[in-house]
Amino acid sequence: MKKRAILLSGFAVLSLLTAFGVLNLCGCTGFDGGAAVEAAAQTNQAPTADSKVVAYYFHGTTRCTTCRTIEAYAHEAVQTGFGDALKAGKIEWRALNVEEAANRHFIKDYQLYTRSVVLASYQGDKQLRWKNLDKVWELVGDKGQFTRYVQGEVKTFLESR
Repeated sequence: MKKRAILLSGFAVLSLLTAFGVLNLCGCTGFDGGAAVEAAAQTNQAPTADSKVVAYYFHGTTRCTTCRTIEAYAHEAVQTGFGDALKAGKIEWRALNVEEAANRHFIKDYQLYTRSVVLASYQGDKQLRWKNLDKVWELVGDKGQFTRYVQGEVKTFLESR
C-alpha cells in the first residue's frame, strides 16, 4: 500500500512538471513584466466615447491552442451576447499583444501574469474600474460555462456604470 502511494505521488509530481513544461514551451506562463514597462506612446490607451466597457484579451507573441481558444470564446461571448451594445459603442473588443512596446504598460496597469481577459469601464478617457476574468482558464474546457461567465461579468459591468 505504501509503495502504491509513493508511486501515485511520484506520478502526480511528474504530471505537474510535464504540464508546467508544456505551458512554458507554449509561452503561457507569463509576460515579461520586467522589460522596460513603457507608459509613453500608449496607442491603445482609453476609449474616447462618453461611457463604455472595453473587453480586452491580452496575449503575447507566442500563442498556444488554449490561448487562442480563450480569445475565440471570449470574443464570441461578447459578440453574441452584446451585439447591439457593440454596434452602439457601449462595448468594445480589443485583442492586444502586450509584448509590443506600445502595449507593455498593460502588464503593470492590470497586474497581468498570463494571457488574460480583462474588463475595463471608462467614462470618457477616465478608467473607473477593471476586473481580470481569471476563471477563463478554469472554464476553457466547457464553452457553455465559459460563455455564461464572460457574459455575466460583462452584464454586471454594463449595469454598474
